[in-house]
Amino acid sequence: MKKILRSFILALSLVPLFSSAQNFSTQTLIDSLSLPIAFDFAPDGRIFLTEKGNPSNPYAESRIRLYDASFQDLGVFYDLSDSAHTTGECGLLGLVLDPAFATNHYVYVYYTHVWNTDQRIRILRLTDVNNSGTSPAIIFDHNAPDSLFAHVAGNLHFRPSEPNNIYFVIGERTIGSNAQLLNNPYGKVLRITTSGGIPTDNPFYDDGNPLTGNNDCIWSYGHRNPYDFCFGPNDSLYISENGALAWDEVDVGHKGANYGWPACEGAYVTASTTQPCNTPGFTDPIAGWNPTVGLTGIVYYTGSVLPGLDNHLLVGDFNTHNIYDVTLGNGPAFDTALLRTTWISNAASSGITGMKQGPEGCLYGLAVNFFPAGNFFRICPDGVSTGGEHVLSAPLFVSPNPAGGLQTIRYALKEPASVSISVRDLRGKLVLHFSEGQKAAGNHTQAIDWDQVTLDAGIYFCTLEAGEAHQTIKLVHTK
Repeated sequence: MKKILRSFILALSLVPLFSSAQNFSTQTLIDSLSLPIAFDFAPDGRIFLTEKGNPSNPYAESRIRLYDASFQDLGVFYDLSDSAHTTGECGLLGLVLDPAFATNHYVYVYYTHVWNTDQRIRILRLTDVNNSGTSPAIIFDHNAPDSLFAHVAGNLHFRPSEPNNIYFVIGERTIGSNAQLLNNPYGKVLRITTSGGIPTDNPFYDDGNPLTGNNDCIWSYGHRNPYDFCFGPNDSLYISENGALAWDEVDVGHKGANYGWPACEGAYVTASTTQPCNTPGFTDPIAGWNPTVGLTGIVYYTGSVLPGLDNHLLVGDFNTHNIYDVTLGNGPAFDTALLRTTWISNAASSGITGMKQGPEGCLYGLAVNFFPAGNFFRICPDGVSTGGEHVLSAPLFVSPNPAGGLQTIRYALKEPASVSISVRDLRGKLVLHFSEGQKAAGNHTQAIDWDQVTLDAGIYFCTLEAGEAHQTIKLVHTK
């Protein structure tokens, strides 16, 4: 491992943790949830979320729930209680909507299936028709004949630049050696197409058959239990990973990289806080937590509603219910961590699971309570209105970012609104302005062709105004 990174991880672990001085309000939006794990926002503002199911009852309450933009219950979108096996850490886990959901209405879920002696790990694609899941299609189906109980991870997401590929994670199933074997999917980040195919540019692709030779789906390996991950607008992949005896960690996910488990956790030999892991070829994390806290949801934050957090990582934990702020460095890749602090102590009433940035720029999350039930919550700074912002049904998004040529601004409206887009430099000077006029509800785009604009390379801020709502995102322009 790189010595400079090892010393840097140690320095991060010694940074004093503190609560933010800014006042925030936490609001419970939905309660009475049965072990909620993951959620996603639809362009029209609806919220899809998974209920894992009761671990003491192998087939109970594994459902996808659906709520409208005002957090009113629209009922059960799809019920997997007769199939999803919920023992231990298993059950109905990850969920993500297709980037083209507004047109194809696809919803993808990750779950563990057990029926009699048939044990499998699956990704199911559903089609939303009038608030119900229809046309179920299994696009990933892995036979897992040994006991399903723990370290199955289970989240899935889309990289911004790859709308036709799904990334997902599977833990090493409590067998450390699995993480170093390229012939199985355990302890790995994996990548498949939305139809269930395997991209030929995966780093260990050999014959296209995951059952012979390498498992062709593998993107990176050497993970213990990568609970969740996220992508930044810069396309970087960030992974929150649960350690064993000493360290939890956040990794930057590189194609083909090996993250060292079971020989290493954090930047050290497993179970050590002082002995660096010197195994050649392993990739260090960018931040480590000692003692372990059970890292869960992770968000790359872009926006102005939470001041000072633009281009930062927010990471939740299960054990202490904290949310951490990881300051990223080395832009525009943002693949190093400069500082790690506790953003909000005891942010939720129980273990945090999923987290996402909301349409208006506040932070949304799920908390798991066994007794009483879990809940869906929102954290906003005091004084921030969330009412008018709801005309935006998804976060403002720019791709690719950074870019030297064409950049596309994408936004979604829940209802018709008058829209304008402005771009300012670091001094606040207006350099570009688009008066979009009245726009209908739905998805919209606005292109910026930097080749046609006589502006220097650098950082700019793009602000979308839609009715009373506004949202800002950072643009990185390269020559």
